[in-house]
Amino acid sequence: MNVKFEYTRGLPTQRLSDGLIDIEKPIEEKVYGEVNIEEFLNQISNEDIIRNIKIFNTDGNEQTENN
Repeated sequence: MNVKFEYTRGLPTQRLSDGLIDIEKPIEEKVYGEVNIEEFLNQISNEDIIRNIKIFNTDGNEQTENN
């Protein structure tokens, strides 16, 4: 079964040479796509931080949401 999905994942903290956090670098990015459900589960299992998961069936109806 194919699903459409979108979620926000956390990115590693970028630091400047003096050790301070680089506030100009993004701290998260939006990920979206359409894949087989097994591939999706494998993909999210490799993420450290996940927020705002939305999963849609192939008809585009929202099935699950986790904030």
